[in-house]
Amino acid sequence: SNKEVGGRRVFLLGSTELSYTPAVGVAFVTDLAHLTATATVDGLIWHWVEAGEGDPVVLLHGLPESWQCWRPQLPTLATQSTLSIDLKGFGRSDKGDGDYTPRNVARELIALLDHLGIERFRLG
Repeated sequence: SNKEVGGRRVFLLGSTELSYTPAVGVAFVTDLAHLTATATVDGLIWHWVEAGEGDPVVLLHGLPESWQCWRPQLPTLATQSTLSIDLKGFGRSDKGDGDYTPRNVARELIALLDHLGIERFRLG
């Protein structure tokens, strides 16, 4: 069912309530079961948001963004297990000195996924 609240359209996608401003046309999650989590792996504090169940999909943001760039897509993607990760230096993950080369960031990301017990995943 669709309704309008304060100039925003609100509708259900399955059991998830979404809202968007028609002039902007961007949907935002307003009622999606999710978990905000942190872990320290090899001295690096990681932050991510998990939603959904099933085969894991790891969502990586571009520069200079954070996990929140995936918010509009989470209701659709949460038909699978999604992990929207703040990469090192962004969002609520560590921003300290260190090696920010793509090769090292990939190595550190794999260390996080190993820590979480995720052996196979899709990348978004």
